[in-house]
This record gives sequence, structure tokens and C-alpha cells, in this order.
Amino acid sequence: MFSPRLLVILVAAVCPAFADKPLNEIAEKEAGKLPKGGLVTGESIAGVTRFEGVGKLEPDGIAPEKRVFEIGSITKVFTGLLLADAVEAKKVRLDSTLKELLGDEVTFADPDVAAITLVQLSTHTSGLPRLPDNMGWFIGLSNDPYKKYDRKDALKFLAKAELDHAPPFPASYSNYGVGLLGELLSGIQQKSYADLVAEKITGPLGMKDTVVVLDKDQVFGTVTAGKQANLVLLDANPVDSLENFTKIYRVINRGIVFNPDSLVAETPAALAQRQLNAYNMRNIEAFLEPYAEDVEIYTYPNTLLGKGKDVMRKNYAAMFESTPNLHCEVLGRIVQGNVVIDKERV
Repeated sequence: MFSPRLLVILVAAVCPAFADKPLNEIAEKEAGKLPKGGLVTGESIAGVTRFEGVGKLEPDGIAPEKRVFEIGSITKVFTGLLLADAVEAKKVRLDSTLKELLGDEVTFADPDVAAITLVQLSTHTSGLPRLPDNMGWFIGLSNDPYKKYDRKDALKFLAKAELDHAPPFPASYSNYGVGLLGELLSGIQQKSYADLVAEKITGPLGMKDTVVVLDKDQVFGTVTAGKQANLVLLDANPVDSLENFTKIYRVINRGIVFNPDSLVAETPAALAQRQLNAYNMRNIEAFLEPYAEDVEIYTYPNTLLGKGKDVMRKNYAAMFESTPNLHCEVLGRIVQGNVVIDKERV
């Protein structure tokens, strides 16, 4: 329950108070107030359906009715509906407690936590926090902080949680509490949360575009006649070697074909940085790539140490192999025309 996120094609209904205006005009006015993002509307009048996208919708080139939105905490309503369904089916009661449902699985540090009921989880009156304290320090850096948070983590937090007094509490928003409710209902029904939503809610309502897990076409798109493609064409098979991902033949963006050489001009500073990055990775082939085949290595001012990539490969490969902690830090860089001078600390 904690990892999947419901996504939906968003369609707004016409409010009678605004029937004198097209819905997209109303939405466009509201979208102008948004710092980013946009709105998609769907309006059906006299049997004619019209979709419009307004605001800063990204990426371009997607029909309004095909855009997918993450609906976030609207899924809490779905979880509440699943609770109501389980109560109707006499699988649980609204006042079923965590102790009743998890007594054999969790040893509660606080009996007040054990006394929390399902309806209190759904109505945010359980006293449990918005988020548990065992989600990791990286939570704020992730687009999906719940992805690796599972039942085991949820119950581990629940076992040590403490409340100031017995529930209920004044309503206080708790993602953790409703997530725990969804996990409990999945266990009681012996079905995944995604399957429960499809079976009990989206399926009966015909909401075919509302899903917990995107299918392959929704993730990667499809290539068919009339569509604008975003593709990267490689010169070699990446299955043979990951380095083949760097061998880009053409880039197709929004239906326009680009030669990668025309996108990013090679500069002396870029070459210097590329060989430095490879040096720190101790990747000999990537390190040699920016150099000419007849490269010459000198000590200042004019003593030739070697010539050609083969000589460099022999000398540097041995150093890369024998020095696992090798690292070079650039303390200063001077670029003058096609000359790059780095002050380095190794």
C-alpha cells in the first residue's frame, strides 16, 4: 500500500453556475495563478465532448485527454471506500482495533496505539503522525518517498509508537495512518491495494484510465503513425556494452531530427573535463577517448615523455589498476583559446 500511487486522466465536470462559459475559459483563468503546471478539462455539451489543456503543461505534444496526473491524497478517499466495503461485507468493523488485527504480528509498546480503530485511521483521529520517523533521511530528495517503505517498515514503526493519551484525537492529517489502513485492508482481503481499487472502485465505475501502476504504453508511450516521437538512436547495441549508450547517432525530439554534433559543440574545456572525470573513475578507455591518436605527453617546458594513445594506455592503465584511491581535484582552470591549463591536486 505504501509504494503504489494512483494516477488518473483528470476530467472536470461543468458546474451549473458557470454554464454560460466554456469550461476551458474558467480553467485558463485559474491556471494563470499557478506557479507551474496546468489543468486539463473535459466538457460534454449536447453530446459533443471537448478536451482542453491550459497553463504550463509539460511535455508538449500530448493531447489533453491523454495526459496522466498523479492524484496524490485523493486516494485517501478510495481507501475510505475500501474500508466501507469491507465493513459492509462484515470482514471488519469500523471499531476494529489494531490489537485485534495485528496482535499476533506486533508487540505494541503503547496500549493506546493498540486501541486505535480503523475508523480513526480513516478520519485522521488516531493520533499517529503525518509521517513515520523510519523513512530515511533521503525522503525529501525522492520523487516517490514511499517506494521502498513496506509493511515490515510500517509495523516496525507502529510497534514503538507512543501516544499522549487514548484515541480519538482532534483530526490531524496522517499519511502514515491512511497508508497503514490500506495495508491492513489488503491483508484482510488477501489482495493487493491495486487489485482492490480496480475491483471495488475503478472497475465498476468504468474508470479505465485510473490505475495504481502504469502500463508499458503509459510509461514509454507508443510509436504509431501521426505521433511525434521522442527517440534516441544509437550507433551500437547497448546490450553488448553500456558504453554504447554514449554512441548517439540521432536524437528525435517532438518529431524533429537532430544530429548530436549540432546540439553540443565540442570545446577544449569540455575535453579537459571529460578526461578528468574518466581519470577519477579510473576508466582507461574513457580517459583516452578525448585525446588524439598521436597525442604527445611532455613535462614542462619541452621534455617529451611519450607519444600516442598506446603509450598512454600502458602507463595510465597500470597506475589506475594499482591506485584504487586515485582522485584528482581541480583547484583552478585557465582557458585561453584551444589551451586549457588546470591546477590540480592529486
